[in-house]
Amino acid sequence: MVKNMKIKNSKNCIMLVIIMMVISGSNLVLATKLNSMEDNKYDVNSDGVVNFFDAYLVWINRDSVAPYNPLYDVNDNGNVNFQDAGLVWSNRDDTNENFPPIITCIKPSNNSSDVLRPPTNLSVDVFFNIENDKFNLSIFIYKPNGEKVILENFSNCTNGIYSCPVPSENEYIYGDTTYRWGANATDSFNFTTVEFEYKTCGSRYDVDNNGKVDIFDIFQIWKHRSRKVTYDGLFDVNSDDKVNFIDIIQVLINLN
Repeated sequence: MVKNMKIKNSKNCIMLVIIMMVISGSNLVLATKLNSMEDNKYDVNSDGVVNFFDAYLVWINRDSVAPYNPLYDVNDNGNVNFQDAGLVWSNRDDTNENFPPIITCIKPSNNSSDVLRPPTNLSVDVFFNIENDKFNLSIFIYKPNGEKVILENFSNCTNGIYSCPVPSENEYIYGDTTYRWGANATDSFNFTTVEFEYKTCGSRYDVDNNGKVDIFDIFQIWKHRSRKVTYDGLFDVNSDDKVNFIDIIQVLINLN
């Protein structure tokens, strides 16, 4: 009887030790997982790597341009801003990773259509360097004839949104026309240039930009025929580098 009790107690002790080891192991695994989650809070896109793309994802979800999301508030201070992007970048896995400048099209969106003639503004969001050093920025557009025009230069810029107006001259008010535009950012070490497109609203034959193709467009073309005045591409609706009776015929065919 005494021997049986000792054996039974011994078995209980062994079982208790095993249970304690299992519990201890579970706690260790849980703690490891929690620590891992804490360490990986900078991996905001959950791809297993902390790199530039995580920092950029935080930047484009900052409070000034997007609703607050705690996922991107990596410093847990109640807002998402440049400091959070910088913190992610500081904790990247590869500290030798280069920082590629990024210029994002804001307005009009890339490949958008039915855009005003001309659009009120061209806007870009620049995420140029994580150190928030100063850089220079230019916004440009191409006329329908392919000529590149600098619309505005900005100096001593920091990361953020930049806008400039589009002139209302004839080169920028062609209807149903695709315009290319873009931006260039540069500092002492890096530069990037991007280009976008938008398509204007209305008809190419609506040369007076009044929302319809009518007799007044014919009058305008007649007044601007090449034999009488300097060539103006707005009135060259068939794009043959001349303004003449052929353009008037095109408008007549397309009257509303």
